[in-house]
Amino acid sequence: MKNIIYILILFLAISSCKKEEEIEYSTSKIMTAKLEGNLWRAVEPTGSSAYGLYHISGESKIGHKIDLYLNSVSVGIHSLSAASESKAEYTMASDGGVFTTQNGAGTSGYIEIQDVNISSNSVTGKFYFVANQIGTHYTKTISDGKFENIEYAYLPPSASDNMLTASISGSPYIASTVMGNLNNGKVTVLGAEGSKYIYVTVPVTSTPGTYSLDGLMYSISYSNNPDNYIADNGSITITEHNTSTKQIKGTFSLTAHNSNDVTDIVTITNGKFVSIY
Repeated sequence: MKNIIYILILFLAISSCKKEEEIEYSTSKIMTAKLEGNLWRAVEPTGSSAYGLYHISGESKIGHKIDLYLNSVSVGIHSLSAASESKAEYTMASDGGVFTTQNGAGTSGYIEIQDVNISSNSVTGKFYFVANQIGTHYTKTISDGKFENIEYAYLPPSASDNMLTASISGSPYIASTVMGNLNNGKVTVLGAEGSKYIYVTVPVTSTPGTYSLDGLMYSISYSNNPDNYIADNGSITITEHNTSTKQIKGTFSLTAHNSNDVTDIVTITNGKFVSIY
């Protein structure tokens, strides 16, 4: 009899633990995937506007995080690669590093929006991606990803959406401060990270297209205090320019030499910027 009572108490305790565990997850919104084959599930996935992109984010109980960024909320497949505007990121818990599809060769994947529910302002879809860790050659494969009933909102751009990233001679550059400014008919986007600064300047009348650097109307400056670098060649591609909201988006690449040492050359590739001015 005692054994039966003990088993019954144990069963009730286990059932209670399972219920408590299930309550921790959102029942209205779902975001799941496999990390190198291991099941991952977000506790409370969210959708928002960030960096000029639609942002889906989820974090597991132990702190592993997946972020998806899309350039629009529309049904269809959004491809992922080092060159695409949409991107996916996986962040390991306890400062284990960030893996992104916009870091180096070999990244790939997609985010597919399968349904946009206008009445509930939510999206449903799936995703898969291979991402490289920033600063290393390690990769992570995220498979069988799906998200259901994640909210979305069309928000006007703001200065908090500003971003500027690039690869400087192979090393990732992510500006911690990005500001846009309009002066004398020119828009300048400044990115700053520590002692490194990148300035991108274009005419305020710029329309989408690719423009060679001429040092006057279209120019890029790079400095790594106390050294200043002068562009030898390169180009800026304006992907979007909304003069009503004063938001500009684009990409850039160039090679430049140290103004005090012509043998000191830097190559800047995969440059991307979004800014309000």
